[in-house]
Amino acid sequence: MTTDHQQYPVEFEAKLIEEAVMLAESNLHPFKRSRFRRERDKCYLISDVELRETAFNTLHHRWFTEMALDNPLTSAFADHPEIRNGTKGCLVLWSHKKKNEYADLLKEKQNLKPSPKPSHKPSLVIRVQPHTISDSNTFKYFLDRELLYIEDMLDPDFGYTADCPQLDGGSAHNDFLRRRYRTVWDCTIAGRLLRQESLTDVQLKRTQKEFEMCFPELGQETGSRFQRLIEIDQPTHHEILALACEPQTDGTTGICPLCQFPYAELEFQSPRLTESVLKSIHNDFPDWNEAKGICIQCLDLYTVYVLPTGAGN
Repeated sequence: MTTDHQQYPVEFEAKLIEEAVMLAESNLHPFKRSRFRRERDKCYLISDVELRETAFNTLHHRWFTEMALDNPLTSAFADHPEIRNGTKGCLVLWSHKKKNEYADLLKEKQNLKPSPKPSHKPSLVIRVQPHTISDSNTFKYFLDRELLYIEDMLDPDFGYTADCPQLDGGSAHNDFLRRRYRTVWDCTIAGRLLRQESLTDVQLKRTQKEFEMCFPELGQETGSRFQRLIEIDQPTHHEILALACEPQTDGTTGICPLCQFPYAELEFQSPRLTESVLKSIHNDFPDWNEAKGICIQCLDLYTVYVLPTGAGN
């Protein structure tokens, strides 16, 4: 389904529209629900497979609009004209897992559907679940949050770049750095949502909890540091990266010999340091031993790394 939001092309994945409409059907007035069912039943009578598929897509497209399921997105673009001006279009795709819902920018060479007319502008890609779209309040909050990240990425003053400095600990520790970066960024987003009255106390506390988990070395300073982050109106990539890479400490913490980040406590002789975990650590750090200690974050990383594929799902 392709729509033209005042000459800004937005395309929804057909299966995503169908599933969102089917989920939202229960919210219809009984008379409308009956009409929808009658119209849908007629599509099954079409014998030609391609024509039947086209009929279903047309039906779902029409009811998607009639149910106003795209209204939150239309409103979001009206609230963020810089995103409309800074991107050449939007593609909305099905995310099969809640944790994989997000918005991102794709450059021309990355575009899922390359344009016949190359553009220097990136495309906006939104991955979202049908359940999210079927509930307008949930969809609105998702867009309020995710489009602030996109707004930052498009802002020259923010100075966004996808490249982060590489740590010596390999991919696991680089993932750790990216998590810290994202967490700090999340805090600044939460603050802006809070001032827009678009964030609940539960969501704010969840963001603070994640910050505390990612920055345990801050100790008693965690609360005040979190408060300063959510008060920032115009963060920059450099500021966020600086905190992610070099957190400030009070000088009473130790340094993890693996990730080189300061921590209040290190683990020694932990029962979680199994033979497979030790082997994985030694592959990256041949000179390390248990007597040198390991921070809880690194221990978590290597514990998860050696789990069999599919464990924990």
